[in-house]
Order: sequence, then C-alpha cells, then structure tokens
Amino acid sequence: MPADDIRSELPSALDWDRLVALKRRWQVSIAALLYRCKTLGTLESETYVYAMKVISARGWRRHEPADLGDPESPVLLEKAMEVAGVTDLDLARSTAIPLPLLRDVLDLATDNRPEVVL
Repeated sequence: MPADDIRSELPSALDWDRLVALKRRWQVSIAALLYRCKTLGTLESETYVYAMKVISARGWRRHEPADLGDPESPVLLEKAMEVAGVTDLDLARSTAIPLPLLRDVLDLATDNRPEVVL
C-alpha cells in the first residue's frame, strides 16, 4: 500500500465500515490497514493500540469480518507474453502447461484493484 496512493483513503478515526471497504479494495487485512494508518500518522498510536485490542477481543486476529474479494488476477503474465512476443501456444509448448489450462489462466486476467505507479 504505497503511501501516496493510500494516505487519502485511510480513516483519521476508527471507522470499521471504512476499514472493511478498504480491506476489499486493497485486498489486505484490517490489521494491515490499521498498521498502515499508524505508520502514516492518520491514527494516533493510542488509537492504534485500542483498535488492535478490539480486533483481539472480537476474534478478528484469526477470522476478520468480510472476505478479501476476488483473488488477484495474473495480469503480468499476459503483459510479459506481449513484450516477449510469445503466444499462448509458444508458452504452453515451452513450459509443458496444457494449453487449455494456460488459456483459462489468461482469461482470468482482469485487474480491478487500484493502480499503483512506482
């Protein structure tokens, strides 16, 4: 979660609904979001400690509310193939990955996460 990309999205006070929404958007745990709030200074240290105690008391260290949403998609594979000038058939032959499986993986290549520019 690069600072420049997430700082404006982080809450400045405990907002569990907002944290759950960010969890889905960034596909990270609420605990990770709270830690990022602490490191970027959007939450005071005392608030962070309190929030972690709440997470523990609610049993969220093992099972947080809400899932992470759809898993990541293999978007870089398709881009790498394009840059290398390799077709799906070429890649399947050189890696021994069955062509139908490779095509299934490539069909999943949609990425709805926030764009991170380095």
